[in-house]
Order: sequence, then structure tokens, then C-alpha cells
Amino acid sequence: MLRQGGLKEAKRHFLEALVINQRYEEALNNIGIISYSEGKYNEAIDYYLKALKVNPDYPDAHNNLGVAMISIGRMDDAISHFKKALIINPEYEGAFGNLKKALKIKTDSDKKGNNMKKEK
Repeated sequence: MLRQGGLKEAKRHFLEALVINQRYEEALNNIGIISYSEGKYNEAIDYYLKALKVNPDYPDAHNNLGVAMISIGRMDDAISHFKKALIINPEYEGAFGNLKKALKIKTDSDKKGNNMKKEK
């Protein structure tokens, strides 16, 4: 449903599914994905957190939450969620790639911050 491009329709269906089962973690995660794709990062984060409240061991929700955290500049939180996804599923290549990306961004940011301190 998500791949067909009908995001509004897909979101509506997932919301309908939640009326039937509020603990449907995949629907919560998928609504988060749609919200993220719409640029609604805080809304996406809320849905990923709801999915994790239902199932704290849901690696996709941890990974997706990490991606959203990068988007709002919360690098330490992003790194933490990528690591949690990898603890749950050590073979999760997407989470591993995202962790590498987040660590690079954090390292580059830290270097930039240290250089600015030295210039003062």
C-alpha cells in the first residue's frame, strides 16, 4: 500500500486499523513512516514511540525513530535507537548504515564545534 504512492489513502487505512486494534504496532510504525515522508517529523516520532510502547523490541520502529531523530537534530537519541535496533537484530543492515551515518554526522559536528572553540 505504501509503495503504490497513495499515502493519504494508506494513512487512512492504517488509522482505521487502529480503531479496531490500538496496539497494532505495524500500523503505528507505518503511520510514522507516512508522517515522516510528509515532513511531519514530530508526528512521526509520536507514532514510532507508540509502536515501541506496544513492542519495545520492534527493530524497525527503533530504526525509523532514529532516522526521525536525526531530522530534528537529536543525534544522541538517534544513535541510541539505532543501537537498540541492532541489539534486537544484529543483522539489520539498514540500522547499521544509519548508525554509521549518525556517528559520522556527530563526529563531524563535534570537530566543527571544537574548531570554533579554538578560533575564539
